[in-house]
Amino acid sequence: MRILFFLVITLVSQVALSDEHIVWDKTPIELHLSLGNERQVVFPDDIEIGISNSAINRFKTITSVDNRMFIEPSVQFERQRILVRESKTGINYVIYLSVKTDTSQLDPVAIIHKENKVKPIPSQADSASKNRSADKLLNSYPYLTRYVAQQLYAPKRLVRNNPAIQRISVLNKSFTSLFRCTSGSLSCTSIVATPLISYKTGLLYASALRIKNVSDYAIDIDPRLVKSDMSPGALLAATSMHGRLLPSRYGDKSETVIIIIHKRPLLAMFLGLNQ
Repeated sequence: MRILFFLVITLVSQVALSDEHIVWDKTPIELHLSLGNERQVVFPDDIEIGISNSAINRFKTITSVDNRMFIEPSVQFERQRILVRESKTGINYVIYLSVKTDTSQLDPVAIIHKENKVKPIPSQADSASKNRSADKLLNSYPYLTRYVAQQLYAPKRLVRNNPAIQRISVLNKSFTSLFRCTSGSLSCTSIVATPLISYKTGLLYASALRIKNVSDYAIDIDPRLVKSDMSPGALLAATSMHGRLLPSRYGDKSETVIIIIHKRPLLAMFLGLNQ
């Protein structure tokens, strides 16, 4: 029984190896035929054959069944092009047929394979580099600013939460003196700020505050004038959604949102400012 099983396996292996295997790399396929012999071509998916009326008389058989094409020439010719299209995927194969006189090396079955690009297993160095790139993006000022803006303004179905960014609670209490006073700006005495939302990564905080003009005159917003009650460098970036606030009587047009990137919690940033 063992000997019989071995012989069966051997014969099956020899039959499998006798097929011609062609890897399709999106370039035309050269396929040889012989007079008096029908070849079977196996494709990865169900197919349709495209051939001109003038060329169809050159073949005794040219038909498809599911993903198999059966083809036998009726006359000798050097080169004939046909198109084969996969029904489901729409992929087109350009095939150039030719009739050989020497058929000793011609296998009865040709199997078409799609090119398989195997992705290499990343090394530890590649993984470390990828992690560093992800951390760099996560803690970048533009990324965090966009992330907070999307949380505030984007429809819920479009919001994509990042598990590496943690939402933290804020004290919903308004304060003044968010901006420094300068000779060219009166925003330090006319703007009331209210914390809205705050997030934390491994290194940074990103928060949004609503700022409202409570005066009777328009104010130009300069994010560079935002101050904090911390040492220099605690406040890293500030971005205002609008550059000009109209007087308080204009309602929504008198307020906007400013997003800041900072190193310490929001409460600590503005602890000493006027309440």
